[in-house]
Amino acid sequence: MRDDGRYLDGRELKFPPNISWARASPFASEPRFQAIREHKKVNAGAQFFQTNLVYDSDRWKSGLTN
Repeated sequence: MRDDGRYLDGRELKFPPNISWARASPFASEPRFQAIREHKKVNAGAQFFQTNLVYDSDRWKSGLTN
């Protein structure tokens, strides 16, 4: 979308995005697996990650995934 200025179905975007984003979930898997997955997304062109809301800040701070 960013490079071609088109939707996947071929329609032209009036205002193509300037950045490419990807989704990340803080508790989806172990941090080491998540880092590999996000690294692949960066290699594919992601410049920005949007995450789910974190309601359990203690769990997030401790780095636990379960």
